[in-house]
Amino acid sequence: YQDRTRFFTLNQLHAGKEALIQANIDNVQLIKTRAKPQLLCQISDSTAKAYIRFFHYYPQQLQQLRQGATIFAFGEVKW
Repeated sequence: YQDRTRFFTLNQLHAGKEALIQANIDNVQLIKTRAKPQLLCQISDSTAKAYIRFFHYYPQQLQQLRQGATIFAFGEVKW
């Protein structure tokens, strides 16, 4: 069962656990790799800063994931 009803702050995240977060995007970078570019977003809330890496994304998401925007994300936390 995936609980997508409870928000966590960035300082409450633990590696290996799934979490739903709300944060502001501070910076967005396209990182070139051999296979396909990756999208790296630096995010923050009132408690900490973190990064979200997108391995698969659509061109439309590049326009939506911009500096100053708010992001809601769910997934497994990895260090």
